[in-house]
Order: sequence, then C-alpha cells, then structure tokens
Amino acid sequence: METIVSSFFKAMAERNLNDILRLIADDIDWYIPGNETLVPWLGRRSTKAEVGQVYTLLWQNTTPISADIFQSMTQGNVNLTSGRFKVKMLPTGHVYESIFFTEITVANNLIVKYRLLEEGYGLVIALQDMKTKITLH
Repeated sequence: METIVSSFFKAMAERNLNDILRLIADDIDWYIPGNETLVPWLGRRSTKAEVGQVYTLLWQNTTPISADIFQSMTQGNVNLTSGRFKVKMLPTGHVYESIFFTEITVANNLIVKYRLLEEGYGLVIALQDMKTKITLH
C-alpha cells in the first residue's frame, strides 16, 4: 500500500504520466472539487484515460516550483497524506501555493479512489487576470 502511494507521488513529482497510469485502476472514483469552468483539470473522473487527461491539462498549464509531504498515514487500504505545493500558472504567470490533503484507496495494487483537497480560492485568483481590483462596499 505505502509503496503504491509513494510511487504515485514520485511519478507526479517527475511528471511521469506512464508511471502514474500504471498505478491507476481502469475504473476509478476520482474527484478534485473546485471551479471546473475555470480549472478544467478539476472535477470527477471515472476512467484511467480521463485521469491521463487531467495530468495533460495540468502540466500544460503549470510549472512546478516546490512540493513537500508533511504526513502520510495508512489504515487498511486507505492512505491520507497532507502537504504543500507551489506552482506557476502559465496562462497568468501567477504563483499558486496551497496546502493539500489526499485520500487514496488501493485495491488489487491499483488506486481505485482519489480525493484531493486544496485551497480553491487561491487557485481561482492565480488563474484570473487581476487587472481590476475587488472592492468591498
């Protein structure tokens, strides 16, 4: 279990799509909540091919700056991980930094469920052109 999760995070850090997809079940319960209209790599996915599209979109629009894992705990076939990452958003040039939490469920040595929680408001701001300032009335 820990080996699969560690391999998944290593493949993400290396931006190695083939290694990521080798760890994903053909049918998966994948969900990253957020504004899917603005950020097309967010939302629900149910197939390995759709997960591949997530990473293709993500990597076409971001450049990694840093990432750290704080904690990783496994109980049975479920892993919970917390950490922090920082990326540059290529469409805007803005830097987005967030803490994150993942829930990964493994069955038959493949990831069958994935949840990612990140700081969504900061993501929206990082992808918007801030030519106009928001004012409070």
